[in-house]
Amino acid sequence: MTPLRDKDRLFLAVAVPAAILVAYFFLWRAPHSAKVRSYREKCEALVHPDDFPAEKRKLEKRLADSAAELEEEKNTPPPESTMKGAAQDNIAIRERAVLEVLREAGLQVVSSDVVEPGAAGGNAQPQRGGDVLRATALRPNPRMRRYRLGGGYAAMRRALEIMAERKCAVIPERLEMDGGDGWTLLLWL
Repeated sequence: MTPLRDKDRLFLAVAVPAAILVAYFFLWRAPHSAKVRSYREKCEALVHPDDFPAEKRKLEKRLADSAAELEEEKNTPPPESTMKGAAQDNIAIRERAVLEVLREAGLQVVSSDVVEPGAAGGNAQPQRGGDVLRATALRPNPRMRRYRLGGGYAAMRRALEIMAERKCAVIPERLEMDGGDGWTLLLWL
């Protein structure tokens, strides 16, 4: 066996304890000190036991104020709708009003057909326009219709402006130019 020199003994006297200290700090102490730190932060976030009754009263008061504010909000009447129409209007009355606006604007109505949401053009149609109309309480059962129209850009723009001016209870879902002077308008009414 090789004899141990003084240099080897000194290395073992310094290196082994240093390795043990490093292992202690990185393998055992660091995870435990992180746990202790997280527990300390949680404890600091808690209310001091002496302040608990006052904090509880303060939070209960905020809860009661919020509940009273909610009740007050529930009891206020809904804002008056800016759209014009009546909930009892049937689909024929609604479509007649739309057709009058389209013709007044100078558009030629080529066709009009009902579109079942989710079945138009093979892709799913959004329900947002129908949901918004239903929320106004003016149209409890909104329908989507597809209008194929003939006319220029100015006439199409005028039709949409007239609908806005008269505050018609309609929501345009999609407007596409078919080429030339043709338009496809998906409209909730």
